[in-house]
Amino acid sequence: MQGQGSSKPVFGLRVIAIYKFCKTVLAIGIAWGLFRLVHADLQSVSDRVIALFHVKAEFHLVQNLQEKFTDLSPHELRLGGFDALVCALLFAAEGLGLWWEKRWAEWLVIINSGILVPFEVMGLLHHPDWLHLLVLAVNLIIIAYIAKVVWKNRKKHVR
Repeated sequence: MQGQGSSKPVFGLRVIAIYKFCKTVLAIGIAWGLFRLVHADLQSVSDRVIALFHVKAEFHLVQNLQEKFTDLSPHELRLGGFDALVCALLFAAEGLGLWWEKRWAEWLVIINSGILVPFEVMGLLHHPDWLHLLVLAVNLIIIAYIAKVVWKNRKKHVR
């Protein structure tokens, strides 16, 4: 068990688990929001959001986003909601497994996060900004940290 001898790996895994729990809550919120929009008037919703944030609707980007949003079908909204729920289940499994110091969770996080790195790099190359850089950096730090924990504990008994 990782907790024996040093509490550092346990603390680090718990911090990452809390991060995963936060992502779980966010994904559930996104799913809930998408499911609520299935029968909504998307034009009126987008008009209210624009007004709420005091965004000028004349901006080309705002017009493009509004057009794409209002063109979403109920099927696409449901599909997005289910996708968000699947992500929430995955994040919850990762978080709980890390909290309970399970080896399978460490590997799940490494694989799941590692799969996303090429997409994050492409996002950063196509839209270089601080948000893309931050997402990539956080994922790489998590992968490196958990890989280090797995490497250090490779000869200990299977959990």
